Amino acid sequence: MLNLKLTIMKKNFIVLVLIFSAFNSKSQQLKDIEYKFSSEDYFKKSKKQRTTGFMLLSSGAIFFTGGAIAMQHSQSKGENELPFILGGLVMSVTSVPFFIASISSKHKAKISMNKEAVIVTPNISSNIVYNSVGLEISF
Repeated sequence: MLNLKLTIMKKNFIVLVLIFSAFNSKSQQLKDIEYKFSSEDYFKKSKKQRTTGFMLLSSGAIFFTGGAIAMQHSQSKGENELPFILGGLVMSVTSVPFFIASISSKHKAKISMNKEAVIVTPNISSNIVYNSVGLEISF
């Protein structure tokens, strides 16, 4: 008798949880506001990513070089210097995604610069977005 009541209560609880989870709750809903990044935002992001990439690359090169020099002047056969060499290699390899992301952000900045609102007359800007294409020929 007790087991039957427990199983019925478990089933009722599971059904109630499923019913209440199907309702659309009003908590923590995002607003329908889209923030459009400007070309200046993308250029700043590109610069930060490029700086991070250079910091990782230069730190990795310093660690690797320091570990290699210490290994040549040491009697410990590389036991203490190996973490510096491996850490330098890992830091240098880690910088590659930052450089790739920097190039991507810079490309997005150039594209969004061409799509920004055009000022038709002074003090009045139109909300119409004009797409433009540029061609650069270098000799």
